[in-house]
Amino acid sequence: MERVLAETENSILYKCWDRLRYCYVVTKTAKTKQGEAELSNEIGILTLLRKEPKCPYFPWMIGVTVEEGVRYCIMEYINGYNLTEELAKEDYPRTELVGWLTAVIEIMIRLHSMTPAVIYRDLKPSNIIRGYDGQIALIDYGIAKQKKSMAEADLVATGTKDFAPPEQWGDANGKGRFCTDERSDVYAFGKTAQAVFRMAGKKTTAGIDRILMKCTARLPINRYTGFPQLQMEWKEMIQHDFS
Repeated sequence: MERVLAETENSILYKCWDRLRYCYVVTKTAKTKQGEAELSNEIGILTLLRKEPKCPYFPWMIGVTVEEGVRYCIMEYINGYNLTEELAKEDYPRTELVGWLTAVIEIMIRLHSMTPAVIYRDLKPSNIIRGYDGQIALIDYGIAKQKKSMAEADLVATGTKDFAPPEQWGDANGKGRFCTDERSDVYAFGKTAQAVFRMAGKKTTAGIDRILMKCTARLPINRYTGFPQLQMEWKEMIQHDFS
């Protein structure tokens, strides 16, 4: 193992040197039963992504291995920092932030366009990586899910406080109020965008505020129906506010 990249209550992420491929890779392993469930889920989602044309937006899963009874998911290493780290060390102009968020919208469209659609459910600045080449990528698919029937409630309430929508947190029994869908990720995008501008110390435009207010409406029915609709208004906002 090279070094620990990140550690949570449920999992550990290592940066390692792959002697066969002669490059750095990331290995992820679980610490708890919940972590094992999330790791299995992530492997399933990354397997789906491998069936798509390789895209720099997503980490490429190299494979899964078991050593001394411990399972590791091996992924390509994306050389860069997450947006929380990036904004703590550098000052970026507002146009750069808008560019990052434009890329995030495109990433979410790709996920939601898959068959079945992948609902990410954990969009936040620390899961968005800006590579040294400026490319934006999305990591950590532990609580992502394949879209189910709208009538079927999520079995577990999950997500990150301050970013997950109200319906994702569930009821008093810890179960989702209903099946999270594309609009749940739209809400998290709105909260993520607000956090990015706040951490960067940059003011938003009236057009950005209007879009993010709709994204973060408490009721899903009052949000954008999905990222294609959001993307259309986002592009119009850029032309109006930044041309």
